[in-house]
Amino acid sequence: MFNKYAHRKNLEFLADVAHKQHLFQMIDIPRFQYGLLRTYLWISAFLLTTEITVADYFHVTDFFNADVVSIRDFFIFFIWFLALGIAFITFCIGVDAMRGRRSDKLGLADPGEWAMVSWNLSDQSKWPREEFLNEVIITLHSSIAHNLATNNQLGAKLRAISRLLVLSACLFGWATILEIT
Repeated sequence: MFNKYAHRKNLEFLADVAHKQHLFQMIDIPRFQYGLLRTYLWISAFLLTTEITVADYFHVTDFFNADVVSIRDFFIFFIWFLALGIAFITFCIGVDAMRGRRSDKLGLADPGEWAMVSWNLSDQSKWPREEFLNEVIITLHSSIAHNLATNNQLGAKLRAISRLLVLSACLFGWATILEIT
């Protein structure tokens, strides 16, 4: 025998869980990603200024004025220039990612629309509460899936920025060690 009360309780539980997941995908994850993105922008700006300052201190670009250029000096310049370029690219990717998320973030509909759905179901359905909860769960599911895709897209950019920053720092350290020794 079908237990309507248990079914309603299960739907209420699912709607509550789906709503929490929706808020997590819509608010918490983007907030964390935004903070991480700001940190990466600061790191890339720091790397850019440090690489330029150290290159100026060691006169890395002076070999352009020399009559004879050693392969070692050119190699150091190439590594430094590569590190500088990668840091600049990460900064540009970060600014592009921070510039704005997709504007089609999917949230829940206007409460007025939900009130109308509730009214219509109450008037036309044998089980209005259960059907209303089912509509809410279906809408939350599509919203969660949509926002998950949006968050994953930015997450891929963040992972790329992270790897490029590490590469830039390593190249910069290597070029500095070559210049010092």
